[in-house]
Amino acid sequence: MIINRSTDRGLPGVIQDEDRAQLESLALAVEVRAGMAHRRGSIPSGHRQAAGRPPGYVRYDDGLRMTSELRCVYFGDSITAGQYVPPSRRWTTLLRERLSASGLSDVIYTISAVSGETTRQGLERFPSQVQSVRPHVLTIQFGLNDCNRWQTDEGLPRVSEPAFEANLLEMIQRARRFGTSQVILLTNHPTLRTTVFEDGATYEDARRRYNEIVRRVARDAEVQLHDIEAAFAPIEDRLAELLMEPPDVLHLSAAGHAVYADLLEPVLREALLAARRMAGEEPSPVGVATAEERDANAR
Repeated sequence: MIINRSTDRGLPGVIQDEDRAQLESLALAVEVRAGMAHRRGSIPSGHRQAAGRPPGYVRYDDGLRMTSELRCVYFGDSITAGQYVPPSRRWTTLLRERLSASGLSDVIYTISAVSGETTRQGLERFPSQVQSVRPHVLTIQFGLNDCNRWQTDEGLPRVSEPAFEANLLEMIQRARRFGTSQVILLTNHPTLRTTVFEDGATYEDARRRYNEIVRRVARDAEVQLHDIEAAFAPIEDRLAELLMEPPDVLHLSAAGHAVYADLLEPVLREALLAARRMAGEEPSPVGVATAEERDANAR
């Protein structure tokens, strides 16, 4: 089951089709989740369907909660959104299909990705897109926009290196506060961009520095790192095939998405299995704070 909240910004004529597909996907996911809940009896007896809420929610005395499948959120920018590639060939879709076929079929996947976005913007939507879901597993992929420099910023990166580090750390802190047991940070793959900035540094120089920050954050925060950059090193001679054609040469092609899926499949499978072991069979609260949380927030 997959919920797509990704957005491709700045693509006239494409956004409308993407949004329509996302709405249809969300509606279908809600309907399927409700059906699974009733078939499996995961809505506890004595609790009625929440009035005015989508199927799949139940009302408890202390608020609304979602039914109890494992939840995984893919959080990031256009690389996670799968910009320019059909939904069926994106790494997020390929992973969901493979993991479901291998026995992990009780997972709700939410793609929460915005093309062109930085960690600063991602952090702003973190409460509505991640905290509200309370995922068991969270992947975080940012940096290709953070390290970029626009002429209007007169040589400054869109997000400075210290701010990039702080934003990632806050995302991890917030995820943990809302019950995420498995956080996976991703470095970014090499690109064929040859942009030279005002100080003589290239785009690739900046990308590598921000990848180092991702590695440091993973180490300091003690979360899992999946080093995409290092995994691409043996196949860097295939970059022209794995990236979109010029003048883009940054976003993943369909072949690049297949490589991402190959690299991430064992990592995500282990994270989901670990989350299942930690969560047991008990449902986790989602969407609305419990009475204890409301009392704590009021103090």
